[in-house]
Amino acid sequence: MSPQAFLLGEWRVEPSLNQITRLARGSAPQRITPKAMEVLVVLTARVGELVTREELLASVWSGVHVQEEVLTRAIADLRKALDDDRKDPRYIETIPKRGYRVVARVQGVSCARPVRRSLSLWGGAVIAAAAVASVLAWGSRDGDLEQALALEGRPLTTLPGREIQPALSPDGTRVAFVWQGASGDNWDVYVKPLAGESLTRLTQGPDVDLSPSWSPDGKRIAFARYPAMGECRILEVDALGGTERDLGSCGKSQNPDLVWSPDGRFLAFSDRESDSESFGIYLLALESGEKRKLVSPEGQHWGDKDPAFSPDSRWVAFTRSVSMNTQDVYRIEVDGGEPERLTFDGREVRGAAFTTDGKLVVSSARSGALGLWSLPLGEGRPVRLVFAGGTPRAPEVGSRGELLFEERWRDSDIEALGLGAPDASPEPVPVSTHEDREPALSPDSSRIAFVSSRSGTPEIWVSDASGGNARRLTSFGGPQVGAPSWSPDGRSIVFDARPAGHADLFLISIDGGTPTPIAPSPSNEVAPVFSPEGSEVLFGSDRSGKWQIWSSEKNEPLTSDGGYVGRFSRDRTLYFSKFDSPGLHRLDLKSGVESKVEGTELLADGLAWTFDESGLLFLGFEAMEVRLLRWDASSNATSSLRTVDADPTGGLAHDPARKRLLFTRIVRSESDLVIARLP
Repeated sequence: MSPQAFLLGEWRVEPSLNQITRLARGSAPQRITPKAMEVLVVLTARVGELVTREELLASVWSGVHVQEEVLTRAIADLRKALDDDRKDPRYIETIPKRGYRVVARVQGVSCARPVRRSLSLWGGAVIAAAAVASVLAWGSRDGDLEQALALEGRPLTTLPGREIQPALSPDGTRVAFVWQGASGDNWDVYVKPLAGESLTRLTQGPDVDLSPSWSPDGKRIAFARYPAMGECRILEVDALGGTERDLGSCGKSQNPDLVWSPDGRFLAFSDRESDSESFGIYLLALESGEKRKLVSPEGQHWGDKDPAFSPDSRWVAFTRSVSMNTQDVYRIEVDGGEPERLTFDGREVRGAAFTTDGKLVVSSARSGALGLWSLPLGEGRPVRLVFAGGTPRAPEVGSRGELLFEERWRDSDIEALGLGAPDASPEPVPVSTHEDREPALSPDSSRIAFVSSRSGTPEIWVSDASGGNARRLTSFGGPQVGAPSWSPDGRSIVFDARPAGHADLFLISIDGGTPTPIAPSPSNEVAPVFSPEGSEVLFGSDRSGKWQIWSSEKNEPLTSDGGYVGRFSRDRTLYFSKFDSPGLHRLDLKSGVESKVEGTELLADGLAWTFDESGLLFLGFEAMEVRLLRWDASSNATSSLRTVDADPTGGLAHDPARKRLLFTRIVRSESDLVIARLP
């Protein structure tokens, strides 16, 4: 029931990390005990009010018989950490013989008042839900007052690896989901009863099967099959297994987010007609087999995904991306028309589902990290659905108030690979239990800039070359940030961030401070880098209607036929990746001649390349593996160096001083399915 982060006077409080940090520049975070943090959260939820000792004991030590000394000790620990004085309090005041109250200013609080939970047995597990009073919004983009609701879920699956995309049967007794199997060999569709542990495997084979969805009568399951070669197909199979039947094409989509309408007439899914288009929402009429585009955005961002039907089959809700990992929720009538925007958060959204009373449950980062929210479609306030566990994604709501979702844990580290020995083992550099990614090396190779969520939300961090002495530079508190790059003098870092939804460019000193916007526009600007002499910044932008490489100095595109991530080589040749074309390209700025870099077609991601002394190093997919490849500029030839356990989307950096390569490795990526009940 704790908020992700809030301000208490001159302190930033991060309950999920049991951590407080003084806002003064250079201050190091302090750890406090979990119980002391719980006490602080309860007190700040009622800032200025008396909270009795009995209320604190009942809330923080619920169901446990303890002496009052544990509370006294927790208060003493808090005062010591906050540098507070009991006789002249600036943060926590003692009300003699009664309790305590917070007297400092609190900003960004969204936690619950302490109330006793009423317990009820459901499905063999104890499920507790406690409605709480509305409190000041924290991190809300619309500034509304919000409510919070504490939910306790129980694990529905605890299989090795990842179980994803839960779909609840219409009668609420079974769940269909996708799992790679115990050996992690292939994504297939399985069915499991809610009240048992038996598994029924519905699909098998070398192809990837995704997005299961139940027919309204609960007898069939539709799913999408994505083969290694060829187009995506929509199939159906009996819920007990049997012969598969082909229903139609889902085209270019690798994950079509398939969903069956409650009236049985349509299957909705995301698709696009070419690689250069954004995804849109399509309807497949099951009676006629007709495929119809329902809605599609303009521009070249990711597009429309995650369709969900309203209970009366009149509406389709969906998420629309305005930039990478930045979405809002829309809805459109099944018969067509103009889509209606439902949220204005400009934050990451990972799935939406209608409730039986017409609300939406979404996985949204509207207040920082991803969490579950109940959003009314008319009057009313958003309700934060709070539970203890991993990151919730892909919510699914049943007809009796069942709430299913993926509970995901993800951890990535930056690792260094020595390039001298072909069998060298990578070594971790910055290490945390959260996501660290997108390393960028300073010009003198002494420091690393990178993106990390170790403070609870993605921010730009800097460490020394070994990964030590890490410190945070930014404090956006929620929106996605990425692609840090150093100035040639090593004094500042340029990066992209999405505080307003779309991607903007910012410059920040390595000493910290307030980031300065660069080349602001209402369009998306991504992946900035300085030119070698530092006179201009190159970046990818869609401001002309098509992604091109732009120059901040000239305020015009340098490319004419597309560009996404661009970088200058030592001879001032512009190398770049494209949004809709494989491999790398280069542009001679003197002649204006553009050409493909032959041999780089296997490039796995637009960020997964860097320069070395002889040419280019890049990550590519080869024989279903991620491999490190080198393109030699003198011979114009590409060679495969070795297999690398790397996340291609996590960037790449070359360290010439130590003859090593920095990359991102996914240390842990797991998810289980969790079930709870909405009151």
